[in-house]
Amino acid sequence: MAALKAVDQLSDQKEKATQLVKTLLPYKEALKNKAQQGSIIVFVYYALKQPSELSPEAKGKISSLVRQLDTAAQADKFDSGECPSNYLKGNINIYPADLNNTSWHDTVEFDSPKDAPVLEIRFMGLKGIFRYLLDEMTAKTGAAFVHVDGESL
Repeated sequence: MAALKAVDQLSDQKEKATQLVKTLLPYKEALKNKAQQGSIIVFVYYALKQPSELSPEAKGKISSLVRQLDTAAQADKFDSGECPSNYLKGNINIYPADLNNTSWHDTVEFDSPKDAPVLEIRFMGLKGIFRYLLDEMTAKTGAAFVHVDGESL
């Protein structure tokens, strides 16, 4: 807990994310252990910058995805440079596979092992922003992410 609290105090967001992963890595086996399901749960809340604060490249990529995946009205608000805050918020949950609210993953065929920990990214905002986040994480980490929305289940 002390290490996680120290990570939370970092002001550089990229460094905070890097240190969070480094802090959690020694516990990866515990995250796979269903018997330990209540002892390690990580919840990370995040909010993205307003579109006007993004680099032109990022804003252009996201705008294109928002136009494809969200409504015209939402895309217009994004392109205006200022969005309602609920377009930009979400959370990341990391926990063992046996938690009750993850039972849906047993009903879907994923390529990952059944005992793998669940990394659940909940994004309540624009679908285009979420797709951008997944694409960027894949490009930077080489990891594959399975996107399952509530309608797919």
